[in-house]
Amino acid sequence: MVAAVVGAVAILAPVGWFWWTSLVPATYSVLGMGYVDAGGGPIAPGHAAHDSAGWGGPPAQPGDVSVAALTGPTDRTPDVSVTLEAAAQRVTLPGGARFDGFTIDGSTPGHPAPRRASGWSTPTTRS
Repeated sequence: MVAAVVGAVAILAPVGWFWWTSLVPATYSVLGMGYVDAGGGPIAPGHAAHDSAGWGGPPAQPGDVSVAALTGPTDRTPDVSVTLEAAAQRVTLPGGARFDGFTIDGSTPGHPAPRRASGWSTPTTRS
């Protein structure tokens, strides 16, 4: 009997932990996911208030960091420099299916990030 209880706890405790840690934080806002896409047609009556015109996104949350603030040290030469090129292209999957999508440096998913030592300065530009 004790072995059964110990076994059940050994199985259920990690499952419960993984479930609990996978929950979406309370600061998550579905409103920040995008805009109304009516497929090129008019927005359905009653939904015009949800159009993205004039909407600046969800309100700022504690801990938010502006992309403009993500800069590295400017007092030394970078250890590695990376340029990424994102493009809308026709993508072919290994199985042969084709679709319009986005690529990073001509492939999807994009190539793996270069290996670098912790603490290296890595400026990344996009084109």
